[in-house]
Amino acid sequence: MLKNIFIVFCKMKKLVVLLLVVSGFFSIAQDPHFSQVYTSSMYLNPALTGALNGWVSNAQYRNQWPRIKGYRTVNLGLQKGLDSNKLGFGITILNDNAGNSIYTTALGANAAKRWDLGDDVELGLGIGSQFYQKSVDYTSLTFGDMIDNKLGFISDSTSKDNISIINFVNFSVGIDLKIFNGNVGFTTSNLFEPNESFTGTTSKLPRRYTIYGKYEFNFAENWFITPLVKYENQASFDQVLIGGSTRYKFALLFIGIRREDAVILGAGVNFERIRFNYSFDVTTSGIDHNATGGSHEIGLIFRFGGGEAGYDKMHYSF
Repeated sequence: MLKNIFIVFCKMKKLVVLLLVVSGFFSIAQDPHFSQVYTSSMYLNPALTGALNGWVSNAQYRNQWPRIKGYRTVNLGLQKGLDSNKLGFGITILNDNAGNSIYTTALGANAAKRWDLGDDVELGLGIGSQFYQKSVDYTSLTFGDMIDNKLGFISDSTSKDNISIINFVNFSVGIDLKIFNGNVGFTTSNLFEPNESFTGTTSKLPRRYTIYGKYEFNFAENWFITPLVKYENQASFDQVLIGGSTRYKFALLFIGIRREDAVILGAGVNFERIRFNYSFDVTTSGIDHNATGGSHEIGLIFRFGGGEAGYDKMHYSF
């Protein structure tokens, strides 16, 4: 009796993980998302490339649903702003692991140009290109012929046991308007909807549209409050993030809400050339927070060269 109960429990636990992986594999694909909106500015909008003077490097790590394991994203970037002619260039590396079964690596290059439209008003246009390599490890998936009525899950399967790999090129374009101490922008990612099918059929990666904005208010010496909003749409999925940060000298606190998904709590330290953030997502959707463990995210920005940061330190928004 106890043995049968144990087998049923194991089946149910693995079935939950399997459903999460398979749902992401066979449904319309979605791009990775981050709670720290501005930490990876080139991922948010290629028009932000080089918005700060000098060299800027960034690193962002997201561990989603740590109790389930296998949902991790790393995003790295290096960019250079040329203030003399308002140009910016950058390179990016994205690595995404979905359920220890679907792996994505993207190498990208961005370029941007900015124009002064008046006092404290600046327009930026940017383009990004990425080379994607995506793979599925079938050996890490569970198939029906691996389930035995008495023994539970067994190790062998007659289903696919190889690793499929596909490559494709992707593009993104964006526009950003800096107005006094704030900015608004619009980005179109997956511009030509590349085919990411592993089976030879057509499975397009839908375009992702992003609208965002923030404004920094100075309430007292060394005390700033910055509300921000971001909206994303990809095929039938949409996402709204509303939040705000407060910064006093070098200390930063953030709180945000991603509609029907999570409450975001964050803290960080902010200096002229280095910025470190940590945030935690408390799941509020139909997925049990205790089963997933929420989401952890770490962000780091380091700027070197170029004197004053410029562009109102916009990369230093949460």
